[in-house]
Amino acid sequence: MSQIVNDEHLELRAGAAGDRSSRRRFSPRLRFEWLGPISFVVELIGVIGASVVSGVVYNQVVLGHSGDIDSFVAAGAAAFLYYGVVSLYRGNYSARNLTSRWKQAREITFDWLAVYLFLLGIAFLLKIQPNFSRGATSCFFVLGWLFLICWRLFLIRYIAAARAAGGLVQRPIVLIGDAQLLHGSPLFYELAEYGYHVAKLITFNDQNDSLPVAEAVRAVRSDARIEEVFLAVNWQHVRRIDDFARELSVIPLSVTLLPDTNVLRFLSKPRVQVGPLPAAELQRRPLTLGERGIKRIFDFVLATSMAFVLLPLLAVVAVLIKCDTSGPIFFTQTRGGFNGRPFRIFKFRTLTTREDGSEVRQVSRDDYRLTRIGRVLRRTSIDEFPQLLNVIRGEMSLVGPRPHATAHNSEYEQLIGNYAFRHHVKPGLTGWAQINGFRGEADIDSMKQRVDCDLWYIDNWNLGLDVKIIAKTLGVLFRQPTAY
Repeated sequence: MSQIVNDEHLELRAGAAGDRSSRRRFSPRLRFEWLGPISFVVELIGVIGASVVSGVVYNQVVLGHSGDIDSFVAAGAAAFLYYGVVSLYRGNYSARNLTSRWKQAREITFDWLAVYLFLLGIAFLLKIQPNFSRGATSCFFVLGWLFLICWRLFLIRYIAAARAAGGLVQRPIVLIGDAQLLHGSPLFYELAEYGYHVAKLITFNDQNDSLPVAEAVRAVRSDARIEEVFLAVNWQHVRRIDDFARELSVIPLSVTLLPDTNVLRFLSKPRVQVGPLPAAELQRRPLTLGERGIKRIFDFVLATSMAFVLLPLLAVVAVLIKCDTSGPIFFTQTRGGFNGRPFRIFKFRTLTTREDGSEVRQVSRDDYRLTRIGRVLRRTSIDEFPQLLNVIRGEMSLVGPRPHATAHNSEYEQLIGNYAFRHHVKPGLTGWAQINGFRGEADIDSMKQRVDCDLWYIDNWNLGLDVKIIAKTLGVLFRQPTAY
């Protein structure tokens, strides 16, 4: 038996819209799908403005005159032409991407840098660089990047405030769904988040063969505001989906089939093209040669800089270790690296023993083998700093799955089915698992969770994610209760 639920009952049931009468009026009111075009226009004006301001100010300060403003306008328009095309192609003006802070910062930086380097290359090849000051061009690059970042951050805050205050105009839709699938589903909230208002909800029981198409047709014809029809149906019922599509063809609106919970986990995977067929990439291959090159350059430059800055601290720690106990300053051990290749890892020595080989016992809390200085070094993670040498040598990366002793690798590969996939990238000083609290002594259950984090990192790797993990690592470096 199907039923039509009116707006008042729907809001009580969904709980997504809340009490609209109690919300303050948010002005101006915008449709969610307008935000992409508006952002495009604002960025066009802003980039041209950044070109003019940086060119005029630089020339006035350095050369004593304002320069050729027409050239600055042309340079800004040309830069945005390429930037806009790249951003549109990469989907950076889509509604979903406009709400992601980290994704926005990463994508803007990548697109703007790519356009800047491309234009510099064109200027060099065509020998037009003498017409533009290198100082003014550099100022334009920095000012334009800052404007784009600040604008997108403002836009994200605006969208959040508009959502909270009901300031975004919602697109009225009809939602036809299986009552069992919709029960307790966050679908209503998620639709409202992206500018959809379920004006009419039509439900049916999975056991009932009759389709509520007539109710949907009446709902659309009685309300001219309706813009789309959404279907929430179990994808196992292919015949039912075909029947809906055929019978709803009398409605002059788009009909969209929403994924059920079983299909959604596959659709959230990266999409690839296999010949003419769209497909979901359940497991990505190891990083491409280009991606490994970018990651290697990033690691080498940052690790070398960090090693130079930390050199006085490392010298002090070396002296303290020698004063605390007899033995070597550094501890080395065979660990599994990229593609399972073994390498020797460097750490400051924190134990009275130096285990290696087929039997390696994990360090536990209040372990009798810990030295006095070793307890401090492990709790602050300073004992890991010598691994910067492994990064510089190319055996490790700054970010990646933490390397384990070869004895532990052999053990976990037999107990955890997808454990070996961790070796598809270089091991790291820190990783996604570590910033999510998985550090220290591990049992089989926590190791499975670490592996899940490592696999997620491999599937979703990009340079911005590495920067994010490094920043979060610095934030939790000295307050990790599981470090001992």
